[in-house]
Amino acid sequence: MMGNRLRAGLLVCLLWALALPAGAQEHRSATAPETSPAAAGPDQEERWQALSPQQKEIIRERYRAWQGLAPAEKKRLRDRYRKFRSLPAEERTRIRRNFARFADLTPGERKVVRQRWQHWQQLPPEKRRLLQKKFRHWRSLPKSKREQLRRRYLHWRSLPPEERERLRREHRR
Repeated sequence: MMGNRLRAGLLVCLLWALALPAGAQEHRSATAPETSPAAAGPDQEERWQALSPQQKEIIRERYRAWQGLAPAEKKRLRDRYRKFRSLPAEERTRIRRNFARFADLTPGERKVVRQRWQHWQQLPPEKRRLLQKKFRHWRSLPKSKREQLRRRYLHWRSLPPEERERLRREHRR
């Protein structure tokens, strides 16, 4: 259920981003669509005509999914869209890139990403802050140092558990 809501929400945001002019300030209700793309204006008519039949069908399917959402869910998604549009252009670009990367993942990889995200959300705030701090430190290291540490970690992981435990005990002394 949450996966469908998330997909519908992401799609609505992306469709609105494609359909509305970049500086559009007006609010169009997604619950009362125009009868045709031409009613929205010549620019959108051109955009619609430029889409492939497959793209048009995807939009129609997503629109039907949107129609099936509860009003409160539609409001939540519209609010998220407004928030997205208020972000700096670089941040919106970064988000779009991440969506594209996510879409390129296999279903199994997407499942792992979702599980990790759920795990992250369940961490206490102080633990998340500590991990973010450590990640920022990691990213601040020179690439050569990160690669050296990565190789050491892989070597560590390849050791038998008994050897790793022996090394831990030695290190504690």
